[in-house]
Amino acid sequence: MIYNRFSLLLLLRLCFLFILLMGLAFTRLESKWFFSNLVMGILLVLAFIELLIFINRANLDLARLLQALNKDDFSTYFQQSRSGRSFAKLHGTFNEVIERYKNVQIEKEAQKEFLNIAVSQLNVGIIAHEVDGRILIFNDYAQKVVGTSAANDWDILVLSKIPLIQTLHQLPIGVPAIHPHKIAAQEQNLLLQASTFTLLQKQVRLYTIKDIKTQLDQKEIESWQKVIRVLTHEIMNSLTPVISLTEMAETLLLSADNTPTNTQNIKSAISTAKDRAKGLLRFVKSYRQFLKVPQAHPSPLSLFSFVRNIQKLFEEELAQNGIECSITLPKEDVLFMGDQYLLEQVLINMLRNAIEAVENIPNPHIHLCAMEDKKHLQFKLHDNGPGIPTEVLPNIFIPFYTTKETGTGIGLSISRQIIQAHGGHLYVESEKGKGTTFFIVLGFIHGD
Repeated sequence: MIYNRFSLLLLLRLCFLFILLMGLAFTRLESKWFFSNLVMGILLVLAFIELLIFINRANLDLARLLQALNKDDFSTYFQQSRSGRSFAKLHGTFNEVIERYKNVQIEKEAQKEFLNIAVSQLNVGIIAHEVDGRILIFNDYAQKVVGTSAANDWDILVLSKIPLIQTLHQLPIGVPAIHPHKIAAQEQNLLLQASTFTLLQKQVRLYTIKDIKTQLDQKEIESWQKVIRVLTHEIMNSLTPVISLTEMAETLLLSADNTPTNTQNIKSAISTAKDRAKGLLRFVKSYRQFLKVPQAHPSPLSLFSFVRNIQKLFEEELAQNGIECSITLPKEDVLFMGDQYLLEQVLINMLRNAIEAVENIPNPHIHLCAMEDKKHLQFKLHDNGPGIPTEVLPNIFIPFYTTKETGTGIGLSISRQIIQAHGGHLYVESEKGKGTTFFIVLGFIHGD
């Protein structure tokens, strides 16, 4: 509407200029039309000047608007009452644009302030900078941990030789690292992580810093509580009958009754107490064994030979128990780095558990699968047993936790330690009625 009105007024002015020019052309500037020519000439000059003013005024107002928006000058205002009918609506629209832009900027600043307040309240250090070094975020927690006030340039901060900044600067993208740190004689374990993203066509590098010492300490306490709970349970189960039997033997001895039956009861009590004491001694030896897992000495191993050795160890036992065992291997042999003795112990322990799991079930079956993807070697051992109960599953790797009458509860714990010593991890999946699968993932493929 505003554009149409502006076009109409411009067209009228051009028509007026055209009429004046046609009038001058009609008189041909003859002397008898002197006064008419003079008036039309003056009107032509004035009309031309007014046309220039009309056009330039619109351009100047538009330039004024754009300059105000560019400089965030929201005090700029276009007076509608003095603009005349031709510019009143245009200036009104300009004022609406400025007001809307002003509200957008206020909302943007409010969101930015909210983000700054939220980030500053986090118990996680956050530092973000562009590739050219300009720092976008350096929250309070990061300043406290780094030991410096907020900086404006990351490159200058790197030159300050602050150890934590140097570590962050060299941290690979997407690879978390734990960095020991001390603040005012307080030890910390900082979890550091770096990531990148693109913002407004500029690459931004983001660092996060989190103190996980408290969480690690809590996990350590929980682990020790679980170990102590199992130890206490096992020791109490062993000592209670021993104490009861020794008290009974003492009572029989004090009774001075030397009948064969009485003597036999004393011998039986002492023998039972002795056996229970030996069982407790074996348990203590198992505890010492758990604390002294041998150090791994990796060497290149053939996957085919490794699995073949394990297969030979259990071949006869599997056949005697009627257990079907299938093995899946890659098409070509793989060389991987590992300690043959320790890894064999892990697989033996896994197979032993699988054999016990499929006892007394119809059509027992165990499947061992080995796979490689150029970066990892994975062993997957599945049995079609009843599965591990849901309430038991979270505890199976806890030292000395066992549901077996003759088990020590350290086999899986030691197995996990061995796999971790090889840079891998061991985990389990189980579903009631569908069996159990143990996964061993090693990260050292040596070659074909």
